[in-house]
Amino acid sequence: MHSYPHQPKIHRIYGGPSISLFIPSVLPHSSMHKPVFITFFNIWSQYAFNHLVLFVSLLIVCSSLPSLFCLPFMAPIFSLFLSFVMLSWSIAQGQGPPSPGYSPSTSVRTVKFDQVFRNLWGPQHQRADQDSITIWLDKTSGSGFKSIQPYQSGYFGAAMKLQPGYTAGVITSFY
Repeated sequence: MHSYPHQPKIHRIYGGPSISLFIPSVLPHSSMHKPVFITFFNIWSQYAFNHLVLFVSLLIVCSSLPSLFCLPFMAPIFSLFLSFVMLSWSIAQGQGPPSPGYSPSTSVRTVKFDQVFRNLWGPQHQRADQDSITIWLDKTSGSGFKSIQPYQSGYFGAAMKLQPGYTAGVITSFY
């Protein structure tokens, strides 16, 4: 297969459904367009895809204009496009832990305690209600429970009522 100087270069990133962009790479002293086809793949949400189409349209309009007229506009338009794509991707992937003070009760359903946890020791010091557990601690014993399934992250809330006075011997661990 012969390689011609005017033949477009094709770059592929990832795999799947794609959107092809024509981006002319033109130097001010160049007399011809040297087209480069870059294929971006649709890995964003539908909301991001609508904005992606808008930027692609701007790039296509600009790429059809004469090169010396278009050159000052290509860098800002492509920079905006690239920053929006990165922002959209990070928002779509942004399912990390929420900020402190977030109350998951509006987005997380309550389950019965015994469906997701099991007793480790001290069952006589535990009383499971529907969606909570009450643990009694005394001078000589403790109580513990463990989740049935491993979790990468989650929420655990605790309300403690301590005896009045000296409570330095109370050790609580959540891990």
